[in-house]
Amino acid sequence: MRRRRDGKHVREIRAADAAPAGRKMHPGKGVENLSIQLSARLAAVARLTKGAERLADIGTDHGYLPVYLVQRGELKSAVAMDVNRGPLLRAQEHIRQYHLEEKISTRLSDGAQELLPGEADCVVIAGMGGPLTIKILSEGRRQLAQTETFVLQPQSEIESVRRFLHAEGFRITAEDMVKDDGKFYPMMKAVRAGSGGGETARMDDAMRIQNTEDAATAQTGDAARMDDAAAQNRNTARMDDAAAQNRNAARMDDTAAQNRNAVRTDDAPWEDYEYCFGRYLILQKNPVLLEFLQKEEATCRAILEKLRGLEKEKAAGRRAELEKRLRMIEQSRQPQIPAANEVK
Repeated sequence: MRRRRDGKHVREIRAADAAPAGRKMHPGKGVENLSIQLSARLAAVARLTKGAERLADIGTDHGYLPVYLVQRGELKSAVAMDVNRGPLLRAQEHIRQYHLEEKISTRLSDGAQELLPGEADCVVIAGMGGPLTIKILSEGRRQLAQTETFVLQPQSEIESVRRFLHAEGFRITAEDMVKDDGKFYPMMKAVRAGSGGGETARMDDAMRIQNTEDAATAQTGDAARMDDAAAQNRNTARMDDAAAQNRNAARMDDTAAQNRNAVRTDDAPWEDYEYCFGRYLILQKNPVLLEFLQKEEATCRAILEKLRGLEKEKAAGRRAELEKRLRMIEQSRQPQIPAANEVK
């Protein structure tokens, strides 16, 4: 493992991010070509780009992600961008190696500055610190104004990134978290609020990631069958009343019940613990998140034990911070799902 400094930003570069996996014949060229296999981290990022056709990978480094997605036929085109010439040259080598020059272009760019408006329908910013991620989005407002979907994998200050997205009018539609080489990597997909395509993507992602396909189908079937007053009455008799449903939903702690409510309450205001650990990761009971929470709890309690007995004001402030984090960890393990009437 080594590190590269991009201006003031230090990015982690890992040889395990991609590796050749088998060989195949490249169509029309008659030459042997390697197929690429991504690390768990980049593979999870790739999954969140589903539905994109034209991708911009900002901070592409070796260009593994666009090569992988184009090679699998999931993209029509891609732009691999980096602030430093060295990484861009390595990306160009990989693009040539996989004979993808016609579909993947490279561009020396500080953030999104050299991206043309409307050139990409999905932008990926992965492997950078949270402050740099926010800086790229802020300084690239003009270039990114027509881009609808963003896949972000910040290495730090994830809570700040989530809050920034909401403040800028984005919706977070999906999240994932993986453990790769002993490290935890949360990531998210966001779309612009109010756009027709963004609204569709939000609902599609919510149902797919939260496994609510059956629930949505059942709801649609019920609506289609309720074509007269008698059917409505039978349905009313089964459901009792909306208040009873909400009380029941709050008590249902199984994953399926939580996921059904997740679609219904996507617009509900996020709580502090959701900004900290991720609403969809919590509702999914993502196993990697649960492992992370267990580790975080142990760390917080160990530090609290060391601070015990100290009366200094600084120690008191630190204790308060740790106790708040422990409360958020507990809330994340037993989330309270907002009722429908709590949605703004």
